[in-house]
Amino acid sequence: MSARKFKDGGVSQCFHCSAQLVRIKGGFTFAELETPDGHKVRVHKQCLSEATGHGYRPARATGSAS
Repeated sequence: MSARKFKDGGVSQCFHCSAQLVRIKGGFTFAELETPDGHKVRVHKQCLSEATGHGYRPARATGSAS
C-alpha cells in the first residue's frame, strides 16, 4: 500500500516524524519548512516547532492540497 500523494506530486508524510499528514474535508492540513538548500518540505503543525532550526525555517504557516 503506497502513501497518498498531493496533486502536485508530493508525498503526504511528515518530514520530521514520517507519519502520514492529517486529512480533513478532502484536503491535507500541514505546515511547510524550507530546507537550507531552498527545498520546501511538509510537516505536521505540531512538529513545526521541533523541526525548526539547524537551517530549517518556516516557509508558510498553513497549507492545503485542495
